[in-house]
Amino acid sequence: MIRFLLGVLAGIVATVYFFHTGGGDYFIASSTKVRILEAQLQTADQKQDQLAKKLEEATAVIEKMTTQFASLEHRFQALNPSATKPLAEKPPASASAPDAVPNPPPDDAQDTAKEGPSPATPRSSSPSDPSSPL
Repeated sequence: MIRFLLGVLAGIVATVYFFHTGGGDYFIASSTKVRILEAQLQTADQKQDQLAKKLEEATAVIEKMTTQFASLEHRFQALNPSATKPLAEKPPASASAPDAVPNPPPDDAQDTAKEGPSPATPRSSSPSDPSSPL
């Protein structure tokens, strides 16, 4: 019985030593599951490299388009010096100003305003409208 236990203990020590020194790497590397995982890792690395290359190309194209748009904008401003910036960049007018006067309507609208509102167009009552009943 003691010989059997010494044999088992020697076998465990030899196995641990075998795997610890790198002899077990062959058994692990020859596994089919490990080969499949290595192949998947290699394809994932290739895809990542391809995507990185596409991203670099897209970034270069976007930078080129940005510079072309800026030059086009400068050319447009040179051709139209009276062109103003878009309305979104202007600060909004203060709606709470009590002395704000609304813009007069076009000539055609003034003629219809003297006659009264038409049934098709209802008149809105806003606080800044001087003809408002309120």
